[in-house]
Amino acid sequence: MSKEKKLLYRVYGQSNNTTAKVSVDKEMTLEECKSAAANEVFKTTYHQLDKLVALPIGTKDDYDRGIILFCPRCGEPVEDMGASEANFDCYQCDASIYVDISVSQEEEYE
Repeated sequence: MSKEKKLLYRVYGQSNNTTAKVSVDKEMTLEECKSAAANEVFKTTYHQLDKLVALPIGTKDDYDRGIILFCPRCGEPVEDMGASEANFDCYQCDASIYVDISVSQEEEYE
């Protein structure tokens, strides 16, 4: 996955006592995501965090359509496996994945 590709991310900040999770709602590069997390989201606690992890979710369009881009078990990119969007065997963790994501009409129009 290219660092320059703009995606949605889920960011986790972790210390010995706390884990904080933030979902990014606009597409950005990995570097933009790291900067936003450090300077905006976790600004007051950033120096106290032991780990900051940004997990790519996918493009906004793919997310809205319910398409997964990564193995939900190990995080390996699905496109690297030549897999279909809904059913595939992950070569990294040997899991058989069957995905059915339904988007409700309420969610769709928000």
